[in-house]
Amino acid sequence: MYCPECGREVPEGAVFCPACGRYLSSGYTFCSDEGPLTGQSTTYTYEPAYMAPPRPRYKGTSILLTVAVIAVAALVLFSPFLNLEQKGELYGRSFSQEYDGTYTSDEYKVEFKWSYLGGSFYFDIPVEKADYTAWHNTNSSGRAVVDWSTCTDFVKTETYTATVASKLAVLYENAFGKTPVADQHYAEFILAYVQAAYAYADDYVTYGKSEYYAYPVETITNKMGDCEDTSILCAALYKQAGYSAALLIVPEHAMAGVALENYSAPATGSGEIISETINGKTYYACETTTESYQPVGVNYSSHNGHMLSYYLGRGRIGQGLYTFYEVS
Repeated sequence: MYCPECGREVPEGAVFCPACGRYLSSGYTFCSDEGPLTGQSTTYTYEPAYMAPPRPRYKGTSILLTVAVIAVAALVLFSPFLNLEQKGELYGRSFSQEYDGTYTSDEYKVEFKWSYLGGSFYFDIPVEKADYTAWHNTNSSGRAVVDWSTCTDFVKTETYTATVASKLAVLYENAFGKTPVADQHYAEFILAYVQAAYAYADDYVTYGKSEYYAYPVETITNKMGDCEDTSILCAALYKQAGYSAALLIVPEHAMAGVALENYSAPATGSGEIISETINGKTYYACETTTESYQPVGVNYSSHNGHMLSYYLGRGRIGQGLYTFYEVS
């Protein structure tokens, strides 16, 4: 098997080229330790059609990379003369804003580009290197979660999550001509951003560890993560936007959850809608590790012959229930 980008030989079944970072897999992507998931479908259509962008690239030359080397590989350091910007295009209309402020040598410039409903969106934000290091060093010995009831401890709505949420709100208002509210339409917009703007990467690649629950600022800065990392980020963005949010733990997998009062279920074909009512709120599953857009609530995956909703209320001894864990 050879990479179509650089031509180098890659292991059979590889998701990314270890030499150039080219995304090699198709369909829905799951962690290497997530077990035998079956029943995935690529026949589902959603109107208007979503045009999936290329995945962001990263350099995966060693699973034991230090954080500093990973940062250089995943990010572009900024010119101090570059202004902050965000822009987009939807339904033939273009919009853009430029903000006061410039990047410095003490900051990472993190850029996001993605597509949704046939339109394109972009924004960039500065992340202080010292802030990233501080979050990376927080709870450094407790990143391998055993008790699932503690997984929401990583859902933090700090400065950078708030900045991303603010950028998304402005883009949404410009694109759709209305102020975002905590409804299904805006929830789909946030989910599409997480699905398309973040590359899937195993914890070994990003952090050099077999299991590592990342804080949102880490995932934002690296622009990649596994199912837990992107689900934590998505839940934090929902929380920041005024939704009740949750993390859904199912066999060998994690998703974000968002509570919606008026949910309109799309056609799912061979899939299902995953939802659960907890404390009077109905949460819907949000798959964050797809290669193409997958609406709020929709699931196509199964485990050991059962669709994932089958496992709600069941559990694993010593770790907890398969359920939605509410973010406080």
